Amino acid sequence: MADTLTFYFDFGSPYGYFAAHLVDKLADEHGVTLCWRPFLMWVVVQKTGLALPMAAPVRRDYMRDDMARSAEYYGLYYQEPPRAC
Repeated sequence: MADTLTFYFDFGSPYGYFAAHLVDKLADEHGVTLCWRPFLMWVVVQKTGLALPMAAPVRRDYMRDDMARSAEYYGLYYQEPPRAC
């Protein structure tokens, strides 16, 4: 069994924000050391040639609803950032 839990996160992602509130407890429950590793998800998406999730209106609408749902489920504050000019 591994003695380290490596948590790759991108705080530009609301899902990374939600997971960050859970990962300490998960590591404690399994008696492992937590190792935080930041990365930029948009670079991964760009390099793979995939479309950004917020680029398609249907996906964007779903993600906005899902982020609000997820925040409520985990009891976390979440507010969508304001649109840039």
